[in-house]
Amino acid sequence: MYAIFDNTKTDDEIETVDQLTERKIDKKTQQEFKDKLRFYIGETDKYRTSSVLAEVLAEGIDYISSLCEAFQNFYTSFENRIEALDRRIAALSKKYGNTAGRTSRYVCATPNCFQRLLKEMPYTGSSITIDKELAEEIYNKVRNYSMLKDKPENGGYFEQIFDNGIIGYFKKSLMEIYGSTVNMDVLTALEKEAKYEKNEYDATRIEQYVKKVIAETRNLSNPFIERPLGEQKAPIAACTYSKELDPKDDSPRSMLIAKELGNYGGTPDEDIPLNMIMFYQSIYGLRANKLSKFSPGCAAEGRSDGEYYKAYYEVVSQIKPKSDKTPVITPHIDRNWHIVSALPDLDEENQRRQEREIYRAFALGIICDLVCYSKISEGKYLYRLELNDLEPEEFVVSNGTPCDHYYEVLDALTINPVAVQTILSYMKEKFADERNSSGKLDFEHSYLRRQINELASIEYGKAGLSIFDVALLLKVSTPSAEFDKTVGKGIMREILTLIYEYAQTMVLEADLDRIYGKFVLEQFEMFDKNIDWYMDNWKDNFSDYINDLMRIAVSDIERKKLTDIYEKMRKIMKESSKKRG
Repeated sequence: MYAIFDNTKTDDEIETVDQLTERKIDKKTQQEFKDKLRFYIGETDKYRTSSVLAEVLAEGIDYISSLCEAFQNFYTSFENRIEALDRRIAALSKKYGNTAGRTSRYVCATPNCFQRLLKEMPYTGSSITIDKELAEEIYNKVRNYSMLKDKPENGGYFEQIFDNGIIGYFKKSLMEIYGSTVNMDVLTALEKEAKYEKNEYDATRIEQYVKKVIAETRNLSNPFIERPLGEQKAPIAACTYSKELDPKDDSPRSMLIAKELGNYGGTPDEDIPLNMIMFYQSIYGLRANKLSKFSPGCAAEGRSDGEYYKAYYEVVSQIKPKSDKTPVITPHIDRNWHIVSALPDLDEENQRRQEREIYRAFALGIICDLVCYSKISEGKYLYRLELNDLEPEEFVVSNGTPCDHYYEVLDALTINPVAVQTILSYMKEKFADERNSSGKLDFEHSYLRRQINELASIEYGKAGLSIFDVALLLKVSTPSAEFDKTVGKGIMREILTLIYEYAQTMVLEADLDRIYGKFVLEQFEMFDKNIDWYMDNWKDNFSDYINDLMRIAVSDIERKKLTDIYEKMRKIMKESSKKRG
């Protein structure tokens, strides 16, 4: 505490300001008080000014320090990016100079061309000072960076100012002076390339060089595929270029464009830049089955399955309707796209072949009791694939439910290529064993003939069925809205083909058609007798479909020139149709 108010004449007491009013102060003491007060007020004023100035200077020091640090970061980033420019330039030289194996041909873009162009376009600006606006933009960007609380440390903050600001400034300066050279059209660039690369300055030789490069580049658009099978198709050529490229006059350039581009399908397009010509060639009508690796085998041509075709079917032939029973992964996005009913084959002939295999497996399964209508539990029957020495396999239809109707057998086989091939392979081996067995073999007593003689339907409780009934029962069991008559007719044709090919393996060629014709007539007559059973049990009118099935057999016999059998069958068909009204 200050003793400034203490009366020195009193030793036992220290006076304070409270006792000041009671004291009598002499002139000398008053003057001392005045001097001390003036000094105190002066010092207070100095302190107030100095403290504020100290705060301002501290803020200024922090600002300048932060700005210096920001500029340091900018220059570090700038240095790194300057170093990267050389690498970018070198990479561009390699990119445009090495185009082997590519279908793009860069013009006037070799390292030599770059160097020659650089010599023709020297920098005309100052190497000491830079543009005022650029300097201001750099400063503002750095200042904003210095004021950030959380500063990025990877230098990415300055990327935009470097690429768009600094590089953009020099790019703008370059284009103001050399814009016409930089933006030269593709033909002018080819002419310069002839000068730079071939040291050609003669106009005729330069034109020859341009034509040569155009022809070579056009060849790059040739379809890079193997030679298609069968009749060769000529590629159709086309090309496009900028509308501004052609002056459309009598100049050499206009004549060159007409000859080298126009004669090859050239069409100007406003969307194509001046520095580009685009070539295109296509072989129209080309199908995958015309390429050897994608095509199925052809015995007549002595050609086996193509590499890719074989690999694809080796995979999809293992796909079953149930995922937990399938040992492979489908090559398709959808697991059902290998099924011809879900995604038809682009090769129509291969599509028909697969459909015929399904029809044949269906017919063999029904006729030879491989597909059985078995009792699972009381009142429950399902169609199952039952082969000797193999566990019975329950069929599943498209909707994922068990197969408990006749028509669903065809659906179950369609979505299960594995089952189709199992049936075909099983019967092929069985037929081969029959042919190789000892003893006389004739069609009348053959395995397939015996199976046909015993043909019956447990589901419908009908015995004495013919081969025609196999196709007609499909119509009976299928909901009318879902029935496809072409499928039933296809099955009928495949059954007749199957029997003819089967008989061919055990009958002399001279007797084949006659034996086959007699068998078909016998089945035809049996079918005609069974028609009444259909009419008695179902109200649907089957007449058109029945006539279709009969007509298939009659036409087949007619083609084999079995006139007597043909006339009998034709008469039966006519009377049957008349009886049905």
